[in-house]
Amino acid sequence: MSSTIRPKVIALALGAALVASLVGCSSPASDSPTPSADGAAAKWGSCMRDAGISIEDPTDAQLASGGLRIPEGIDEDAFQKASAGCGGPKGASTAQKDTWTKQTQGYIACMAEAGITGFDESQAARGTISWEGIDQETPAFKAADPACKKKHLSDWGGL
Repeated sequence: MSSTIRPKVIALALGAALVASLVGCSSPASDSPTPSADGAAAKWGSCMRDAGISIEDPTDAQLASGGLRIPEGIDEDAFQKASAGCGGPKGASTAQKDTWTKQTQGYIACMAEAGITGFDESQAARGTISWEGIDQETPAFKAADPACKKKHLSDWGGL
């Protein structure tokens, strides 16, 4: 299982919560909203589906914290274009990018202390994390990952 957290996508989602709560999307709601979603996040998710992106509604907390991922099989550019059309901002502030960079570097250092290596340091320098190529099924990973996420990525919305 591989996934990447991208600050631009997270920033798009954060702005979507604000704009969607003010204006929403002009299209009707989806036929199958996710029960756990509510408020701005449900509106954002509905707008994304109306734009052709197959995505479940996040919770408002996930949307507000930026704890979202591009679903596997979804083109990043298409996702970002749809999110921008659903009220997403153009990008994150320098301060937010710096925060993400510190958090990702902290997580990777924490994992390294537990013997889990192989993370792409260049991504961490940009505030992103990719688990591609990391064996997530080892006992060491399963023990270290939750603790390192809690310590360094606790505000990322339940990765």
